[in-house]
Amino acid sequence: MQLSMLLQGTLRGMGCEGACELMARRISTSQPGRFRYTDVVIIRAPSGFPDGDYTLLFDGAVAPVRHHGILWTAGTPTSSDASAIYAETLEEFAAEILREVMRVHAPQGYLPPPTRRTH
Repeated sequence: MQLSMLLQGTLRGMGCEGACELMARRISTSQPGRFRYTDVVIIRAPSGFPDGDYTLLFDGAVAPVRHHGILWTAGTPTSSDASAIYAETLEEFAAEILREVMRVHAPQGYLPPPTRRTH
């Protein structure tokens, strides 16, 4: 099954990051709940981004994107790279929270108990 969808995404690259809107065709795969995307078109992007290469993240997918003038050209999205990029972002966020907890509580002699992973 194929659906054309309006999606929210994030553009990253050239020292910039910003939200965007895009249209993409979502195609069902043989695995339930898994999709692939084609025909990606960015329809709204932040102004002021310099020309160059970017990464577009959306709905668990990642696509290479090139910005030139007023045009945004997207390459073929993949889903395998998305998990690594999102995991890296999550790790950075968790480290930032831990630094803040340590800054606030460590001088008072309190350290939070270690967390136990359950997977």
